[in-house]
Amino acid sequence: MPKQGFVKAVEEDKLSNNTLLVTLLDGVEVLICKVGGKIFATSARCTHKGCSLSEGWIEDGIIVCGCHLSKFDPHSGKVVKGPAETALKTFEVQDGEGYIWVKL
Repeated sequence: MPKQGFVKAVEEDKLSNNTLLVTLLDGVEVLICKVGGKIFATSARCTHKGCSLSEGWIEDGIIVCGCHLSKFDPHSGKVVKGPAETALKTFEVQDGEGYIWVKL
């Protein structure tokens, strides 16, 4: 059972490795991704021009924005390559009961 403060986000089997999924949780757009078998959650909009990261992809374990090719580390949200200069917000993630849970 997930800890208090976590919101049920998506069924675990809906997220395969190296995929991005954007979902709305309690009014917050969240990007959930699975990289190397680990699950991460970040803000869902690129910090450069606000493009949805749902149009992006995972490349060598890094989130790539489909608009202007900014790159972000899914572990920390930090910018790996611009034009973005500001990190993505990250969220704590747990799995349990067949779901991925996110703490907003």
